[in-house]
Amino acid sequence: MSWIRLLLLVALPVGCATSPQQSRVLDSPVVSFDELFASADTIRLDPSVITGWISFLDVNQAGSLLVTDGIGRSVNLFSSYGEYVRAYSVPECLPDLESFHPFSSRFLGEDRVVVMTL
Repeated sequence: MSWIRLLLLVALPVGCATSPQQSRVLDSPVVSFDELFASADTIRLDPSVITGWISFLDVNQAGSLLVTDGIGRSVNLFSSYGEYVRAYSVPECLPDLESFHPFSSRFLGEDRVVVMTL
């Protein structure tokens, strides 16, 4: 039994020996690495506007953001830099409809907005 342990002690260092690994980095002949991936941009919305639950977000060609707030029952318009522009509030747009809860909103062209409900 002791000769088996001795054999294992001799065999293990030989079996565990590793050769130095060589790593190669290949450059693409077509596109440089910097052009393959674009860093993500972050747009911080104006902190003066409290948003409860963002149920939908739309972006127009100018980069303006239309944020649908299900809890606040409004749709807020922000510039492409995150500055608050205006709100499309349900009581303001539809004063006779108290049960209207916006779920999503979209830009229609450059000057119109459509708001959908559940």
